[in-house]
Amino acid sequence: STPEQEHKFCETILDYKDRSDLAIEESEEYNEAANNLASNHLRFAYFMALFFYRNNSSTPLDDLIQESNIALFSAARMYNYQKNVKFSSYAVIWICNRVRKYFQCNSTTIRMPPDSRNLYYKIRKLERGLMQQLDNFPSYEELLNC
Repeated sequence: STPEQEHKFCETILDYKDRSDLAIEESEEYNEAANNLASNHLRFAYFMALFFYRNNSSTPLDDLIQESNIALFSAARMYNYQKNVKFSSYAVIWICNRVRKYFQCNSTTIRMPPDSRNLYYKIRKLERGLMQQLDNFPSYEELLNC
């Protein structure tokens, strides 16, 4: 290879290295912005954890706060401001899902797979709806027909 070809090759490598450094800087700025966004909403995560604690006081509050904070930082990393949704509205979904998953994994002494537990919750919800409609406990046949 000629010196000119080597020079072009080195330029492309340096150009690629500059671009990768720029991408690293941008990702660091993005992570810093996401951390700032989440840090500004820590009080919100605390109140969400407190809400879940009041509804299920058997779980330690510290664990709920920790799960809420983890969900808040995950939401901050995935948040897209261009979709015209407030961050707090977006974070509620992440926090509720994370805390629900925590309850599913830690709430009972018998470990059930999440799919089975979700099916159980759906059946219970259906059962409560039928109970309100029929004003008595539904039979198994009535549950199967729905």
